[in-house]
Amino acid sequence: LYHGTLALRSGRNRKVWRKLADAAGMRVVDVNLRRPHSPAELIREAVTGAAIVKASAEEMDHAPRPLAGDWVVTHGPDGAEAITGDGRRY
Repeated sequence: LYHGTLALRSGRNRKVWRKLADAAGMRVVDVNLRRPHSPAELIREAVTGAAIVKASAEEMDHAPRPLAGDWVVTHGPDGAEAITGDGRRY
């Protein structure tokens, strides 16, 4: 299941998402940190248990800590990097 966090702003969408997330074998989350639509507790719930989380470098500055799992961080025209759960960077 691939999803972003902006869709989780409504209670109805969160309810459906929780059912889909529970049934998914693997989840990839695109973190969309857009104030005021990205409360830390919602972002934490969305990334918990995700196999991979994608965020821009700017979004990483505002991502809730601690970070867990594998992340793909985009750097605009400078490309992207992968950061593993144990801190290795590629």
